[in-house]
Parts: sequence; structure tokens; C-alpha cells
Amino acid sequence: MALTVEAGRLLCREGEPVGAVVHLIESGAVSVSVTARSGTRATIQVLGAGDLLGAEAFEDEPAGRPDGSAEARALVDARVLSISTADLRMAMARSQDVAGHVRSALAARVRSLQRHVARMQTLPVRERLLSMLIELAEGHGREVPGGVLVDLPLSQELLASLIGATRESVNRALSDLQGRGHVGRRAGRYVLPLQRRDQPSVVALW
Repeated sequence: MALTVEAGRLLCREGEPVGAVVHLIESGAVSVSVTARSGTRATIQVLGAGDLLGAEAFEDEPAGRPDGSAEARALVDARVLSISTADLRMAMARSQDVAGHVRSALAARVRSLQRHVARMQTLPVRERLLSMLIELAEGHGREVPGGVLVDLPLSQELLASLIGATRESVNRALSDLQGRGHVGRRAGRYVLPLQRRDQPSVVALW
């Protein structure tokens, strides 16, 4: 079943049972977040075209296990294809192309989470923020004169949630990055100068 999820709308509520349905993001962007025991909400991923939501269904545990899902909310209008886990498994068995895409999407999800953990453990706030903007530009960027525009509505609160920082520290880091010419702003979006996309000090970490 294909559906359009308007910006700001929920696709999945946190705590809902997982395993029965997998969502393929066809276009747009969906943020994935969880609530820590402290009550703080952490955004762990921003999914885009080609990504799978509900990949827990392919882990080595029974489908529909009760530990629950993360919250998924559309950052911008998103087109989503929802398919039952059983139907997707049958499609994978029939088609090597489908199976290959699912495996690639799951591998990309693992790599993204690994980068997230590495950022949190090894980088100060400014470098975490720049690294996150570079990753978002790879999945959600489009070239504009002089750089790559990250075409997402990224508030300082959302950026803080993505990198495990406070809004105040993100504000200071952004001011520093903008002052150094590493990040710009255009029409309410962040822009990375083209030469910064391959900045060795950041990209080499991944």
C-alpha cells in the first residue's frame, strides 16, 4: 500500500509492536527517534529515498515481538510504500533484485548507526555537527551554485537531538562553522561549500 505522509505527521508511534509491516521510503525524509529512560528524546536517524523502516522484522527474533518500535515522523512530505513482512519475504525469495535491495538497505542502516555511535564517542560538538551535516547532504542534498544544499527543515533542536548535544552548544558550533566558511545558510536551509564535502579531517573518520 502506498501512502503520502505529510510533513510533521507520524508514520509510527514509539512502542508500537514491530514486525508485521515494513515501510519503504520512496521519497521525502522521515526522522526516527527514541525516548531515553531519562525522558530525553534522541533522534537516531533521518531516513530518505530507498531506506527501510521496520528492518527489525529481519532480525533473528519472531516477528511482532513486544519491545516496540521507535517513533517515525515525516520531516517533509514523504511517499511511503508499506508492505507486510510476509509479502516482502516472498518477494525476496522470488527476486534477486528485491533481495539485493533489502540487503543493501539493511547494510546502509547498520553503517549509519555505526557512524552515529562513533560520532557520539569520539568527536566534540563542532565536529559532530559538521559530520552530521555532511551525512545529511549525502542523502538529502542537491547542488546549488557554490555548494550542496541540505534540503531539510533542520532546527537547532533537531540537530542537537541528532548529535547528542544541547541547543545552546549547537548554536555556538553553528556560529563557529559559519564563521570559518564550513557551513552557510540559504532560504532557511544549510549549505555546505563543495570543497567541504571531501574534507579529510571529517570524512576519514568514516
